[in-house]
Amino acid sequence: MENRDFFVGIDWGDSNHVAVIFEPTTQTSRVVKAPHTAEGLKRLLAELPAADAVQGVALEGQPELLVCLLTQAGFTVYPINPKLSKCWREAHSVAGAKDDVRDAMQLARQVASQHDTELRPLHVRSQAMRTLTVLCEQEEALIQQRTALVQQLQAVLKQYYPAALDFFDDWTAPAAWQFLLAYSTPDALAKASKTKLCRFLAARHIGMSPVWQRRVDNRSHAADWPCTGTQSAFALTAQCLARQLQTMEANLRTFRKQIESQFKIHPDAELFQSLPGAGPKLAPRLLTILGDERGEYHSADALQKLSGVAPVTERSGKKDHKRMRRACKKFWRNTLRHFAHTSKFTCAWARAFYRQRRAQKETDSTALRKLGYKWLKIIYRMWKEKKPYDEARYLEALKKQKSPLLAYMDAQNTVENTVDICAQKT
Repeated sequence: MENRDFFVGIDWGDSNHVAVIFEPTTQTSRVVKAPHTAEGLKRLLAELPAADAVQGVALEGQPELLVCLLTQAGFTVYPINPKLSKCWREAHSVAGAKDDVRDAMQLARQVASQHDTELRPLHVRSQAMRTLTVLCEQEEALIQQRTALVQQLQAVLKQYYPAALDFFDDWTAPAAWQFLLAYSTPDALAKASKTKLCRFLAARHIGMSPVWQRRVDNRSHAADWPCTGTQSAFALTAQCLARQLQTMEANLRTFRKQIESQFKIHPDAELFQSLPGAGPKLAPRLLTILGDERGEYHSADALQKLSGVAPVTERSGKKDHKRMRRACKKFWRNTLRHFAHTSKFTCAWARAFYRQRRAQKETDSTALRKLGYKWLKIIYRMWKEKKPYDEARYLEALKKQKSPLLAYMDAQNTVENTVDICAQKT
């Protein structure tokens, strides 16, 4: 009996899911619909042909639950970027009509025609790596939420209590939120005794430096702010935000402990800990970019494109323009940008490279992206060879290549040494 090959496209919705099972040889298809329930998901998988008969399953994005169910059942999964699936839909019909069945059909047809040429199947990582990845991504999401809450709190304080903003510089610090809960209005701060304030600061390990001494002495000026009769409402809002931030901070500490625990036992932890400026937060995130399977990526180029540090080149006639790559993994891009920034403070060549790009009138964002591009190439080589970062080895490679960066570093060192000598003579 002749083998029959099938391709599947799945449109994953909030409450209902649609799968189209397409057979290219006969150009026939079958539609399966299922609700987002435990029974519905079981039925959806049961309606699919056997895994050895399905050559590929295409789905928009990478919904964690669906990916796990499909890969555990033995299916080869092709995650499709939403922007690409939108282009397929628009190419099929200029009307721009959107329908779940039609979208699933397009996914099935496109994976059938492109699975062995343009599309790349999803590589299934270990459970430990998937767990670490989710923890790191969710931690960053919580940090972004905390930043939004801090900005909201600062906006409220500007309305009725600017003295509090002057009292604390860093409003991501738990001590600042505790201060606001203890002294929620300008009058409360103005009437607080010096002894009580000093005791509050000492309990939070804040020493009485001249700056803090001046802030405590000037506390009475908090009451100078005009009172419009709405202070109590603003104070209640500020206290609510402060309590939310305290809860958020406790959750972040829990995430951090879990991440450190998972990262510590990973065999590649030492490699990523060796990176200058990575630290306990960025090292696990960098690990999640590359994963734990050396065969997942055949070159650093794929990683550079997926992470968005490689630019997109647009060529048309005499036009040759490079622009930022927006279709990428945002978490990877943010991680590499943060790492590029922190590496400047501990790595001589990274600092020199950043300064060189800035001297050429490039923006901070562009300079960091290009630095992240170079770092990812180095990290990929370390990861493939299972060797920790060795700055001497990299500088030696730059020397062999006669890199202009070395000449720039020498020139910068000469200038800095000259400045130091002049300062000492003065």
